[in-house]
Order: sequence, then C-alpha cells, then structure tokens
Amino acid sequence: MSIPEREQSIYVPGPPPQQFGHPSTWPAAQPPPAPPSAPTRQPYRASTKSRVVAWSIAVILLGSLAGLIGYSVYGASADPDTVKQSSRKLIAACHAAVEARLKAPSTARYSSESVAGLTGTRWKVSGSVDAQNGFGAMLRQGYSCEADRVGDDWKVASVYFTN
Repeated sequence: MSIPEREQSIYVPGPPPQQFGHPSTWPAAQPPPAPPSAPTRQPYRASTKSRVVAWSIAVILLGSLAGLIGYSVYGASADPDTVKQSSRKLIAACHAAVEARLKAPSTARYSSESVAGLTGTRWKVSGSVDAQNGFGAMLRQGYSCEADRVGDDWKVASVYFTN
C-alpha cells in the first residue's frame, strides 16, 4: 500500500521523532545545564607590610593628638618654675576676690586649697577660709573660685562660698 503524495509532504512542527525500538535503547536524557553561579570572592586580607604601615600611622596620629591636647591644656611651657609661679598668681587673684567679699578681710586665713584645670584657659581654686564675721567671731567657710588666664595674668570669673 502506498502513501498518497499529499500525506508525504505534510510538515509536523516539533521535535524530531524518537528512535524506534524499546525505550531502554534510547539515548539517556541529559539534565539541564546548571545556571552560571557568581564567582566566589575571597575576603580581602591586607599584607603584613600594609598592616604595619597602617598601625604606624595610627600611633603617630594618636600621639600627635595627645600632644595637641596637652599643649592646649597646659600651655606652651611645662617648666615647673613657670607653672608654680602661674599657680601662685592664680591663688593670689582668687584670694583677692574672696577677701573682697569678707567683712574683715585682714583676718582671712586659708587652708586645704587645691587647684584644678577646667578647660585650656579656665582654672578652679577650692579651699577653706577662716575669717571674722560682722560680730567678731571666727567662721570657717569653703570657697570655690574660677579664673581665666589672660596672657600671664588671671581674671576671676566667679567666687562661690559654701557652709
């Protein structure tokens, strides 16, 4: 029996027909290809030389910062005699300000004094003063004096008394 010509020229879209025979003789099906994965990056690790350079720079910067802070707080001179003379001037300025507020300034006797830096130019003197009151009785009062350094002199900003 022959196939008519009309049926021989029919085009059937799709994959080519499978091989004939038993399915075990067909070629094995291939798994679909895996999608391309992103390349794995190793974490960045600086070389030993660059780490040493980075730490050296950090130490130099921190040392410079500490030097600048020390210079701004303690001033240009760290000469002990200059510091001692400056603190004497500070205490004298605070004593004058305290005595200006006493009834009998000539009777003032100071004790337990301490000096502390608040900022680069502002300092604080604290202590006790024994002085006569208006009735002639000796009284002890605590005081606190804040002063600003102006050149080589001191300008008193405030004086507080405590009981």
